[in-house]
Amino acid sequence: MSTQQVDREKLEQTVRQLAEQLEEIKSYIEIAQNRVSSIASEIEEVRASYESLSWIEKRSSEDTIVALDRRGYAFVKANLSNPPKILVSIGRDYVVELPIDKAKSVLSSREKELMSALRDAEADLRKLLELYNQLNRKLREYLSILAQTQSSSG
Repeated sequence: MSTQQVDREKLEQTVRQLAEQLEEIKSYIEIAQNRVSSIASEIEEVRASYESLSWIEKRSSEDTIVALDRRGYAFVKANLSNPPKILVSIGRDYVVELPIDKAKSVLSSREKELMSALRDAEADLRKLLELYNQLNRKLREYLSILAQTQSSSG
């Protein structure tokens, strides 16, 4: 077996390994993108809850209707006591009853935690994308070398 053939086989093996690594990283990128999207969605929900509490705070002791969903398919009539108590999730299916100002404080804290998690998730995603791009450039470089060796030997 010639040295050129051995080098070509090593190069082909390296190309296969790089392709496998790229596929693996691609799956990690998808997971990271889903995580970023999920956290961003949760931030939107926390902000919507905060805005709703601000709205309720201004209208306490009024009769009102409250949407049961985000699209407005169903509503319930409600009388907001003065001042109303709010049930706020504190995680793991636990809720506490709090005055509006405390509930808003809990939501603000949750938003800060989520923003920090979002920054971390975005940083992880950027690192994965950088790694993917580096490996992809290396793969193209090796494929180019393989093509050159094939044309020079053929």
